[in-house]
Amino acid sequence: MLRYSNTIFLKRILAFLWLGFMITTVFAGAPLWTFEPLTDTKIKVPANGTAIVQYRVTNQSRKTHTLTMQPMRGIRQITSGLNVCRNPFILRSKNSCILSLQINGSQLKRPITDGPVVCQQGNLNQCYRPSSTNILRITRGPVTDATISVNPSALNFVAGNNGMVTVTNTTGSPQPANNVVATIPGGSSISMQSTTCGASLAVGASCTITFTAPAAEGPTNIGISGSNTNTASVAVTVTSIPIATISVNPTTLLFAENSTGIVTVTNDVASLVPAENVVATIPGGSSISVQSTTCGASLAVGASCTITFTAPAAEGPTNIDISGSNTNTASVAVTVTSIPIATISVNPTTLLFAENSTGIVTVTNDVASLVPAENVVATIPGGSSISVQSTTCGASLAIGASCTITFASSIQEGPTTILITGDNTNTVSVDVMVTSQPQISITNPVQQNRVVTVSSITPLSLEITNDAGSVMNANAITVSNKADCPNLSFDDSNCTSVAPGGSCMLELTSNSPYAPCTITVSGNNTANSPTTLIAFSYLGGLVFQENAGSGKVVIDVAQGFISEWTAVPSNIAGATSLDDGFVNTNAIAVDAACLMQLLIVRP
Repeated sequence: MLRYSNTIFLKRILAFLWLGFMITTVFAGAPLWTFEPLTDTKIKVPANGTAIVQYRVTNQSRKTHTLTMQPMRGIRQITSGLNVCRNPFILRSKNSCILSLQINGSQLKRPITDGPVVCQQGNLNQCYRPSSTNILRITRGPVTDATISVNPSALNFVAGNNGMVTVTNTTGSPQPANNVVATIPGGSSISMQSTTCGASLAVGASCTITFTAPAAEGPTNIGISGSNTNTASVAVTVTSIPIATISVNPTTLLFAENSTGIVTVTNDVASLVPAENVVATIPGGSSISVQSTTCGASLAVGASCTITFTAPAAEGPTNIDISGSNTNTASVAVTVTSIPIATISVNPTTLLFAENSTGIVTVTNDVASLVPAENVVATIPGGSSISVQSTTCGASLAIGASCTITFASSIQEGPTTILITGDNTNTVSVDVMVTSQPQISITNPVQQNRVVTVSSITPLSLEITNDAGSVMNANAITVSNKADCPNLSFDDSNCTSVAPGGSCMLELTSNSPYAPCTITVSGNNTANSPTTLIAFSYLGGLVFQENAGSGKVVIDVAQGFISEWTAVPSNIAGATSLDDGFVNTNAIAVDAACLMQLLIVRP
C-alpha cells in the first residue's frame, strides 16, 4: 500500500514539473521582453581580469513589468550609468534599458554557456533569456602579466565636452602594465583627447584617459589594454547637448510710436535645463529697441520673464527673434503704428480666487484715450488651466468706459501672468493666483440647542466659521438646501464675506412647525457644504411628527398641558411603564388613537 502511494506521489510531482516546463515553453515562444546584444557575447576573460558584456532589454508587452536578473556565479550586474538597468528594474511598454554585466575571471570555475535570465519579480515561471545565438559563452583564459581595471565602467558625457576614465594596475599584478591605450571601434566619432598612462604603469598606480566626441552616440564599448595586460572595457555614451524650449506671448505685438509693447518669454516646464542669456535680436535697419528686460542670465524651468520694446517711429510688422545661448529661437512680429491708440488699464493687477470659483478684473479705457478700445481680450498662456468664463468688453470699449473679464479654473495654479490687450491698445497684465477653496463649519450652538421656535421674533442664530487655515474669504454663505423644511426663512446678510478664522451668523426663523429636518450650508466658493439637523419648538414642546398640518410634540410633564392624549379615554398598548418615558412616548406616537390636530404627547 505504501509503495502504491509513493508511486502516485511521484507521478504527481512529474506532472507538476511537466506543467512548469510547458509554461516556460509557452513564455519562451512569445517573449514579453527581448535581448539585443550590444557587445560580443562570446569572450575569454583572463583569470585575473574582468570584461563587460551588455544587452539592450526591451519590454515588448503592453504592460509595465518589474524585472530582476537571476544571479550567476562570476557575473556582477552594473546598476549605475545612463539608461543602465537597475536591480530590480521597471520597464513600461516598449521601453528599454541596458543590462550591463561585469565578468570576473577569478570567479569563473567553469565555462558559462547560458543566460542571462531575467524574470518578472516574484514569478519564476515568467522568465526569458537571449536567443540561442546571443546567450553568454564565456571561458576563463590564462593569467596575464599585469591586471588592469577601469573606473567608471560606464562613462557618460555631453557632445562637445569630454569624459575621463581612470586605469589602475591592480596591487596584485606581478609587474608594471606596459603601453596602456584605448582601442576605439571603427565608425565611432569618439576620440582619445589625452592620456597620462605612458609607456609603463607601476603596480598599484593609476593613470587617466580622456575621451571627447562631436556628436551623440553610444553606448560604445571601448577596450583598454596594454601589451602585457588583460582588456578592460568602458561603455561610453555621448548625449546631445540639452536645450531649453522657450515660447513667446503674444506672437504678434502692436503698439504706437513712442510707446511700449511687452512680450512674455516662458521656459517650458518640459525643458531639462534653465534657459541662459535670453535676448531679443533686432534686425538691422529697424528703429525698434529693447527698452528693458527681466530675463537675466538664467530663466528657470517653467519660469517667465518679459521684454519691453519701444520705437520712435511707425514700422512693421518686423520679425524679432528671441533666443538664449542654449534655446530654440522664438519670433514675435512687431508692428509700430502712427495712429492713436487707446490706453487701457486693469484692476486689480493681482487677482486671487479659489479653484472651482471665479475671479473678475475690470478693464478701463482711459479718459485721455483718443479712440475707443477695440476687441479687448485676455490671452491665457499655454499650459494654464485658467479660462475666460465671460467678458463684457465686446467689440468696442468707449473712451472712459469699463468692462469686466471673468476668469475660472478647476485646479490650483499661479501666479500666472495673463496679458490683456485690444487691436489698438497697449498691453496690460494681471497676475492670477488660483488657490484652494475655503473650508467652513457650523460651530455654534451645540447640536441639542439648534432649535427654531415657531412664530417667534427671536431667530436661531447659526454660527458659521471659515477655517483659520483657509487662504481666502468664504463668500456668499447661505442655506443652500432646506427641502425638508421648505417654509424655513433665513437672513444671510451677515455672511457675504467671511475672512479666514472669522465667523458669521445665519438667522433662522419659521412660522410653520416641522419634525427635525436637515439643512445644508454652503458658500459660492467653499470646498465643502456642511449639514446640520435642526428641531422646531411649538406650543412649548419639540415637534415630534408633522404631516400636512397635523402632528405631535414632545413636552416635559411639568409644563402641564390641559390637552388630552386622545379624544376619549383609551388604553395605549405598550405605554404602561412607570419609569421608561422613552418607551411610552414611542408607543403613543405610533398608536392611531392618538392622531388628532397637534396632539400633545406627554411621556
